[in-house]
Amino acid sequence: MPCPTHPVQCLNQHRLSAGHFTTPEQMQLASAIFRMVGEVVVFDEVLLDAVTGLSGSGPAYIYYLVEAMEKAGESAGIPREMARPLVLRTLLGAAKMLIETGEQPEVLRRQVTSPNGTTMAGISELDQGNFKNTIRKAILRATRRSQELGRSMYKVDMASPNR
Repeated sequence: MPCPTHPVQCLNQHRLSAGHFTTPEQMQLASAIFRMVGEVVVFDEVLLDAVTGLSGSGPAYIYYLVEAMEKAGESAGIPREMARPLVLRTLLGAAKMLIETGEQPEVLRRQVTSPNGTTMAGISELDQGNFKNTIRKAILRATRRSQELGRSMYKVDMASPNR
């Protein structure tokens, strides 16, 4: 899977999973190498497809959200050249708050949502559009697709004359 976010070294996160034949020493070495250029998350191989659906495909979901927010800003009268930095700084600030505070997203969202305020009005629209469920369905669909691709690769490999 292409990963163009790798050049952003300060934010790199590498996901590692030991295969059936991987030794603990090999995992330690791989972790050490990848830790030199970013954070390392080690997970059980059974989670590979789910990790792919969530964070492997995740950057595209965020880019899609940014696209939608930029277009919404334009619809509200904000020039595109102004909308993009507003959206990106909003995204960066929210991500930084989540990382640095360690707080749950629900807590931070409630802290910035005034009853009957502008944010609450926007959240109500997102709820009416079933936003959370749509995101869940996208991640689960990407997970299933990763499983499908894995099965098809296994079939191709098993059919190989070198096997």
